[in-house]
Amino acid sequence: MNSGSLEDSLLMGTAGTREKLEKWSAAQAKGEKVEIDLYGKPTDQQIKELENVRNISKDLQNNLQELENSVRNAALDNEAMNSSAPILNYSEDHEFVSANKLDDYYAEEDRADALEEEKRKLTKGKAAMTDIQSFYKDQCVFLTGGTGFLGKVLIEKLLRSCKDVDTIYVLIRAKKGKDAVTRLHTLLDDFLFHRAHEENPKGIHKLVPVIGDMELPGLGISDEDRKMLTSRVSIIINAAATVKFDEKLSVSTGIT
Repeated sequence: MNSGSLEDSLLMGTAGTREKLEKWSAAQAKGEKVEIDLYGKPTDQQIKELENVRNISKDLQNNLQELENSVRNAALDNEAMNSSAPILNYSEDHEFVSANKLDDYYAEEDRADALEEEKRKLTKGKAAMTDIQSFYKDQCVFLTGGTGFLGKVLIEKLLRSCKDVDTIYVLIRAKKGKDAVTRLHTLLDDFLFHRAHEENPKGIHKLVPVIGDMELPGLGISDEDRKMLTSRVSIIINAAATVKFDEKLSVSTGIT
């Protein structure tokens, strides 16, 4: 290194550095070996700033580790609550699933919440549907013995408590000068149906009389009614019986 190159060097910017380099250059010219410290001993302020930088770096590393742990714990908690939620991809590099997948997932969650809220509004003040109510929902029932003691109670209960039942077909025979339709109207005028009239007035129209007789072959049902019942009825309830305890066995077994 010659003096010209030293003059051009950026290290010659300060007097202390210039003096050290000149000594080094002179020693080199004489073939002497000399060690110099161009930068000198750091000041206390520089040491303090360096320590601050190290502390900040350490804090950043700790914060990053805590963040990764928090994300992983949150993902595990979410999976425990909803195993189908595609929140995280558990790869070694901790990559998250794509934003599009997350958007799709949360959009589906929002739709489900909206449907649940709408359902809650529609059923506000109403009890949840029971298993029996669900069983009779949208079903067509064919009932025998509907004018008897047990049959009347069953009809009233279905009309009042199972309001979503589709239709109740009641097998009725003409009796004591009254046809089947008249007997059904008389049945509905009974005090037993007072509450059903109040709570489910439209339900009364779900009762349909079917002319027939338990003691006749094929229940005495016409071919037209039989085809209709076959195509529509999904539930059959036989509540017919004889109340004569001295009835002939052949007659009583034919009814029940």
